[in-house]
Amino acid sequence: MSNLVYLMCSLPSLTYGEAPPITMDEFLNEAQSQLSKKSFLKLGQFSLQEVNAGSGKGKLKRFTKLIEDLHNDLSELRTAKWQQREPELINLSKSLMELDPLEREMAIIQWEWDELTDMEVGANFTMTELIVYKLKLELVSRVYSFDKTHGAKVLDSVVNPIQNSEV
Repeated sequence: MSNLVYLMCSLPSLTYGEAPPITMDEFLNEAQSQLSKKSFLKLGQFSLQEVNAGSGKGKLKRFTKLIEDLHNDLSELRTAKWQQREPELINLSKSLMELDPLEREMAIIQWEWDELTDMEVGANFTMTELIVYKLKLELVSRVYSFDKTHGAKVLDSVVNPIQNSEV
């Protein structure tokens, strides 16, 4: 327990929309050095990309279910668009379909951030708080990765692959 308290106190604060003050590798290295093997393995079970709805208890189980439903909603949005029909969504509003992909992604990330913030209430110095920190770090890292210049280069390399390979 004392190692968890020390770890939580040593981590920098995360702020939505700002550059992450720590990388995921730095976070995981610090967590591995401070946590028991069992606790570190538990931390590793949680990721926004690979969600297991059976993971966790209480708030974490509810959140993993929300994220699994979110992934299903996103899949349903793509399928419905391809089939030219109205989507049947669980958590997301249909108004998201009207947003461009970046705006939609930012709205979803904000929703996830808000859900995680709600989970933190009353979870001081617990594994839940540490897992929420990890998931929030994933979110701020994702938002920070949206760079217009870099994105334009990637798009250009996809649209004009021959031209770019000759340069």
